[in-house]
Amino acid sequence: MWLVWFKFIGGASSTMKASQEEKEQWRIVIRKRWEQKHITFVGIMILFFGIAWFWVNGNSAAMDAKNIIDFCAFSDLTTPNCYEAQNTWDNAIQGAWSFAVLGLVIGTIGFYDIERKDSQGNWPEYASAEPAHSEVESTTKKEKPKGSWRNRSHSDEEE
Repeated sequence: MWLVWFKFIGGASSTMKASQEEKEQWRIVIRKRWEQKHITFVGIMILFFGIAWFWVNGNSAAMDAKNIIDFCAFSDLTTPNCYEAQNTWDNAIQGAWSFAVLGLVIGTIGFYDIERKDSQGNWPEYASAEPAHSEVESTTKKEKPKGSWRNRSHSDEEE
């Protein structure tokens, strides 16, 4: 199959052309501009992680099933009750993983931003929150208090 692709379809020339093209037309970066919807996505992610944790640890049926599974494993039992407990535990774990993965996807949407180069080939630049001109810092330096704290106090109780 590979020989046919390289020989007759021109896979070698396609591979060379692709390797010579300019890289990084798109990039994924941590979000620099936060809006309300992005913070909401992160909040939903945390909520889904909490639901996933509670789906296993807060579910008494799942915890009872886990205890039965542990007893069955310790006693080397293979009863229908053990199989039923295993199914209950597997369902709880599956539900928790589902919520955790959904939370991870939603959180990824909130945390990361996909950037694309503009028509001039430059990455987008966002205005910073700081002003462009910075004020000149004062030349006076705050002096650190010297000596013991007891010497600096004016209270008679501390002496």
